[in-house]
Amino acid sequence: MIDPHRIDELRALQGGVQAHLLRDLIDLFESSAPTQMQALAQAVHEGRAPLVRERAHRLLSATQNIGAVTLSQLCESCERLAKAEPFDGA
Repeated sequence: MIDPHRIDELRALQGGVQAHLLRDLIDLFESSAPTQMQALAQAVHEGRAPLVRERAHRLLSATQNIGAVTLSQLCESCERLAKAEPFDGA
């Protein structure tokens, strides 16, 4: 799910040198998200909680930038679970 209010906020910021802000953010997300998700999955597979937290947080920031609500919630869950002791990579 995409937050329409976030999209409206980004559109409102567009203009001048940021004429294509929304498109640029979406393009950046589309190009970087697969690599970020793979890196997160690898950290989970290896059971490396600090790295899971770091990668989930990085991906969380990207998802929040574009208003990707469902992905943001998943990233928050990953980050929270990685803080739990013991971390079992679930």
